[in-house]
Amino acid sequence: MIPDISGTSHLELGAAATEDGKSAKPNKPAPEPPLASDGLVTWSLVGDQKQESIKYTIHGDDGIRATEASFNQEDKRTPVDLEDFQDGGKYRSIVRIESRWGGERTAPWTLGTGWLVREDLVITAGRNVFSAAHRCQASHIQCWVGYRGGSFIDESSEQYRSALNVVTTKSWLRQHSDRDRRDLALIQVDKPFAGNLRLFKYIQTPTAKKEGTIIVVGYPGDEHLETFVGETSLWMCEARQKANYDLHKSANHMIEYNMDIYGGQSGAPILFSDHTGTVVIGTHCYGGTGEKVNSGSLIGGEYGNNYEEFIKRVELSKREEPYRLGGFQPKFAHPESQLDSYYTEFSSSSRSGGINDFWAMLNRVKEIGLYPPGGGENLTLGPVGWLMGTIAGGMIGLLSATAEAASQEKSDYPPTELFYACACRAQLAEAAFQCVMRLTPSEGREKIMLKMQDYWVHHLSWLPFDILSEPHLLAQLSPIFDDFGFRLAVSQWQKDVSANPEVKPLGQEFLKLKDLVPVNFKQRGDELLWRLSRMPARFVHNVDQKNVESAAGWLADVLKAAIRVAKPIVSESASRDLRRIVDAMGEVPWLYPDTISQEMSWIVKRAVVADIALQVLEGLDLRTLGELTVMPRGTELEWATANFTTIIQQMGPKPIIIAEISMIRHFRPIFYRLKDQTIHPPGGKAVTGSAVAKADEAPGEPHENGNKTPAHSPTAVPEIKNV
Repeated sequence: MIPDISGTSHLELGAAATEDGKSAKPNKPAPEPPLASDGLVTWSLVGDQKQESIKYTIHGDDGIRATEASFNQEDKRTPVDLEDFQDGGKYRSIVRIESRWGGERTAPWTLGTGWLVREDLVITAGRNVFSAAHRCQASHIQCWVGYRGGSFIDESSEQYRSALNVVTTKSWLRQHSDRDRRDLALIQVDKPFAGNLRLFKYIQTPTAKKEGTIIVVGYPGDEHLETFVGETSLWMCEARQKANYDLHKSANHMIEYNMDIYGGQSGAPILFSDHTGTVVIGTHCYGGTGEKVNSGSLIGGEYGNNYEEFIKRVELSKREEPYRLGGFQPKFAHPESQLDSYYTEFSSSSRSGGINDFWAMLNRVKEIGLYPPGGGENLTLGPVGWLMGTIAGGMIGLLSATAEAASQEKSDYPPTELFYACACRAQLAEAAFQCVMRLTPSEGREKIMLKMQDYWVHHLSWLPFDILSEPHLLAQLSPIFDDFGFRLAVSQWQKDVSANPEVKPLGQEFLKLKDLVPVNFKQRGDELLWRLSRMPARFVHNVDQKNVESAAGWLADVLKAAIRVAKPIVSESASRDLRRIVDAMGEVPWLYPDTISQEMSWIVKRAVVADIALQVLEGLDLRTLGELTVMPRGTELEWATANFTTIIQQMGPKPIIIAEISMIRHFRPIFYRLKDQTIHPPGGKAVTGSAVAKADEAPGEPHENGNKTPAHSPTAVPEIKNV
């Protein structure tokens, strides 16, 4: 599996989470679980971290079709009689599950249901152990039998246990296309439940049923039920209907039923009852309202889950004295596979451009915009760091284009449209990077991350990444960064707007780009262009874009310039050319190393990684692009391409305009400096500065209205009052 890059705090391999974030060693040496091609994943939790007085939220199901309740007009659920879930009661083996999503005691909790297949083993829904909405594994899981409220937790009728070992499906953890029917997990608790538990018998899900009764029993998380103890959201309840399903008619190969269900019952047993008795035939997963029906995963068969395989994964941990089988990191059937390893499993490598370097770099640069890598206040703090990527990526792209032209013995000074296109591509790349970092786990996401890794290893081997931190490069870029930052700050101050792009509100109107971005599918990136221009995206209110039409026109121009005019900055040839350009810059003796912000190097590196992300998206087919979803900072999933255009709009046109101005103003002296250097193209003769254009051939600087000022000397300061 790809390393964890979601921002969730995963702990190191072989260790489990504790309240202070430190690792805890297992009680005894943990033998390796049996290797099997069963599509299952295991990990372990610390054990007892009991927490009371919890405020719960409701699971967003799988995040795409989340519903609060599936009531049809009136609530027909029935509170379960107290004696039925006391010792020896028919529902004694129904388990209340409380999952915490984070290491802190203030982290959010969700409510779920499970049912015992053994005194120490609980079957439940996969979302109770791994949440696509929270983008992480549960750090702590509390399990109860006989639960009827906090007032009775000290009575023997209520038994509490803590989850120790967890088994779920690879499809659910990675959010594969079959995740709905693989939404299942098994929890081994730290101590077997005691007493007469009345364990259910389970059978392979029958293909169809027209007689008998379907029953779903669990702990709903709503406040519709008030018990006689004066508490809400605490009482077990059941819903019934006449059996009437046919698996052959189920589009998703799941058992379907239409009854009153509420969030919190995910993981409840689906019972079938007739004159022969009551058995479990599935596990409840999804609720529905209106015409949508409830559904649950199957037991056995082609589309069901093999419960025996789940149980085998914990067979080394005996039920009488369970112990942790591993660490908090998911352990797959074939841990020796590099694709199924987390970053902490990689051995260290000193090779620049190696796999280790990529994952270490990715985990570092993704924090830009959240908090500074070195602590303290600087430009990487907050979303301003995202806007700096426009100038950083724009300059690297411009240098790369200049290097390519020099290697081809072309002497023309870069045209104005190239400055604009490089800035557009840099901003598009930043949006692509943010979008990729927010992707929900899926096969497509894994494909993207591994392809980014390949770009790093195979292309940047020509350009050791450390060169992007060399003082003489940063010294050349520093005045440009300062100029961009100053102009951007002045612009935001003049218009009294926030530096945070995400505070810009979404409107109700949708952008219409279809007629503005023609696509013939003959060029690289046309599939991405097609998806971005055809996927409905909401208009983002921006002081620079007053209406939907102007925003659509601007966005269409940015997309075409970024993908069709500017070129990728990470390729074998581009990396070689850029390396020669950087070397040709030489050292800048009047700038001391301590005057160069190291945060600047991280912004440059993020810009390069962002361009890798954009390149990978440009190479995807329409189907893969259409299946990608992201989990934004809201509550519901969103199509990735729609989120992509939202991010671009939130950053807005101003960073591109200002980046173009700053690059044109400051690139001229760099161009002069390169003119005096000798650049050796691969396999060709030297290209000297005599072939480079004169400064007076350079274009003037653009203003917001799109006009140019006359060309000026390197020392002239362009007017910025309208910026």
